[in-house]
Amino acid sequence: MFKKGRRFTAEFKEEAVRLVLVQGLSISQVARDVGASQTTISKWVAKARLDGYEPPVGESERAELQRLRRENRELKMGQPSYSTRPWACATRRVAQHGAKY
Repeated sequence: MFKKGRRFTAEFKEEAVRLVLVQGLSISQVARDVGASQTTISKWVAKARLDGYEPPVGESERAELQRLRRENRELKMGQPSYSTRPWACATRRVAQHGAKY
């Protein structure tokens, strides 16, 4: 009546997730290549993302990421953040320049 599901090893799952997240293959392509369903691969990828999967990076990529993160922090420190109050920018403009209707 019911088809008993296949069991996949942890290594098999990790490799399928790596193919999607690191190599950029589509879930459907990976599913065809490894012989699992798209739904199964999708669940593995979603779980990996929730668990904070970090693809391995080389030394040069790691240095570039650190540089970009530092630069991003420095840029953010020099500018006010409007993301928490989107209306703050418009309110400040009206207060500075007066209402122009």
